[in-house]
Amino acid sequence: MVKKCIATGCFVFNKNRILLVYHKALGGIWIQPGGHVDENEIPTDAAIREVREETGIDIRLIGDTGTKSKSRKYLPKPVLITYTRVPYKDRPEHYHFNMLYLAEMKNPKQKIRTSKENAKTGWFTEQEIDKLNMFVNVRASIHLGFKTMRDIHKVT
Repeated sequence: MVKKCIATGCFVFNKNRILLVYHKALGGIWIQPGGHVDENEIPTDAAIREVREETGIDIRLIGDTGTKSKSRKYLPKPVLITYTRVPYKDRPEHYHFNMLYLAEMKNPKQKIRTSKENAKTGWFTEQEIDKLNMFVNVRASIHLGFKTMRDIHKVT
């Protein structure tokens, strides 16, 4: 039986740049910060936690929360939900139902750092991501993230 996991990822923006991490366990590719949703954790909390663990920065999720109600808490909608095989070289095959959120730094001057999972972190423009080693589906998702941020901020 193939394992299926709920995961989250964040397209974290600071002005016209996106935050990416160099993921060693996936063979040295650039990807948005993210990871598995822990037991008893909601996806939005997991997204915020994963970014903090992988990069050291604090974020706020942005985007539409849908219908408003005083009796329920509505969460920001993911900009994209994917179902993807995770090609780890040293672990059994598994799939992610990945909820990808838009986010901005709480403090734009906060410094990013690396983690045990990520050899490098960096800020990249949309043009720079086309030169990075990453999966084709990740590149397409990141372009969608840039487009959505432009639409939100009404920037061309």
